Amino acid sequence: MHGDIVKNRFKQLDNYYEGKHEILNRVIEDDKPNSKNVFNYCKYTSDQLTAYFLGKPVSYSSEKTSLFDLLEENNKINNAELEDNKAGHKASVKGVSYWLCYTDEEGNFRYKTVDTDSIIYILDNTVEEKCVMAIRYYKENSLLNDDERTIIEVYTDRDIITYRLDSGKLTLAEEKEHFFKEVPIIEIANNRWHRGDFEDVIDIQDALNNVKNDVANDLEYYSNCLLALQGIDDTDDKEIKRLEQRKGRTLFLPENGKASFITKNINNNVVEYYAKDLKDDFHLLASVPDLTKLNISGDMKATAIKSLFFGTEQTVAEKERFFKVALEKRIRLFCNILNYKSTKDVFSWRDIEITFNRNIPVNLSEFGDSVIKLQGTLPKAMVLEELKKNGLDIDVKRALQLLEEEQGNNIFDNSIIGNVGEENEE
Repeated sequence: MHGDIVKNRFKQLDNYYEGKHEILNRVIEDDKPNSKNVFNYCKYTSDQLTAYFLGKPVSYSSEKTSLFDLLEENNKINNAELEDNKAGHKASVKGVSYWLCYTDEEGNFRYKTVDTDSIIYILDNTVEEKCVMAIRYYKENSLLNDDERTIIEVYTDRDIITYRLDSGKLTLAEEKEHFFKEVPIIEIANNRWHRGDFEDVIDIQDALNNVKNDVANDLEYYSNCLLALQGIDDTDDKEIKRLEQRKGRTLFLPENGKASFITKNINNNVVEYYAKDLKDDFHLLASVPDLTKLNISGDMKATAIKSLFFGTEQTVAEKERFFKVALEKRIRLFCNILNYKSTKDVFSWRDIEITFNRNIPVNLSEFGDSVIKLQGTLPKAMVLEELKKNGLDIDVKRALQLLEEEQGNNIFDNSIIGNVGEENEE
C-alpha cells in the first residue's frame, strides 16, 4: 500500500515540481513540429506559498525565561529556520513531511527533516488518532561491493528497533531505549486532507502546457509552410530541391504562373483568451496570486495588501494550524529530554507561545502611525508583539531592553539651580 503511494502519487508530485510534466511524453507525427516546453506553475505554487508562510521564521515567547533561553539555544543548534522551511516545502509538494528527533553524542535534542517517501506513520483507531508507531526504511549500500540492503527502523514511545533486510532475509540488528516518552517522529500535515498545494490543479497545468506548445507548433508550421506553384508544370525535382534548400530566392514564372504559400490560419485571440483563462483558473484554484498582475506600492495600506492575498491567507491559515501542532510536539519532546536530565518535571511545552510571521510587504509609515495611536493604551510589549505578528521584522525582547536603557539614560533633574528670580539682597 505505502509502496504504491510512493511509486504513483509521490513520484508524480515530485515530477511535476521538478518540471517533468506529461507534455514531455507527447508524440506527434514525425514530419510535424512537436514543441515540449514546460511552463512550471506547480513549482511556482509551492515556492510562493512556502515563502509567504515561512519566509520569515517562526518566533517564540515565554514568561519562563530559563525554558525560553534553552529553546532559543537549541533552535540555533538545529538551525530551526532551515528545518522549518524544508519541512514546510516538502509538505507543500507532497501533502505531508516528517521530522526525525534524536539526541546527539553531547546529549543535545536534535531533529532533521527526512524523506517523506521513507516514513510510514501509524495511528491508533481512537478519536484522538494518537501515533503509536512510525517506520522508517531506506537503502544502504556496502562500501566493499555492490550489495544493497534495506534498513528498517521501528519507532515506538519507548524503543527504537532496527532491522536489516538483506537478500530477502530480515534480521534484528539493534534495539535501544529512548527517553522522549512519545514516538520521536513528527508528522507535519499540509492540510487536513494531506494534499499537496498543486495536486488538485495538475490537469490545468497539463492543459496550459498543451495550449502553449500548440501555439509554438502552429508558429513553426507557419515558418515552414509549403510553397504552391500554379501553372508551372515543367518544374523538375532538381528545381524543387533547390527551393527547399532555399539556395535560390528568385522564381521565374510563365505568363499565367502563380506562386503562394499554404499557411494555417491561427485565431490568435481565441488561443490567447483560452490560455489566459487557464492561467487565471490555476492561480485561483491554487490560491496563489499572479504577482505579475499585482501593483503593490510602498504606500498601500496593510488591509489593502492583505485583501490581495485573501485566498492565499485562507490556505496558509490551514497550514499554520497543522504546523503549530507539529511544533508543539517538537517542543514537548524537547521538554521531555530536559526533564529526564533534571530528574524532575520542571519544564512544560505549554509555557511556550508560538507566533507565525507572514512574509508580506510592510507599510512602515502605517505601522508608525499605529504605534503612536496605541501608545498609552496598551503595554509596549503588546504593541511590539502585534506589529511583529503583522509583518514588521523586529526582535521584541531586544526592543524592550533598548527602550528601558533609553529611559534610564534620559533622566532629567528638574530642580532649580540657584535662586533664579529672587532679588539680590544688598
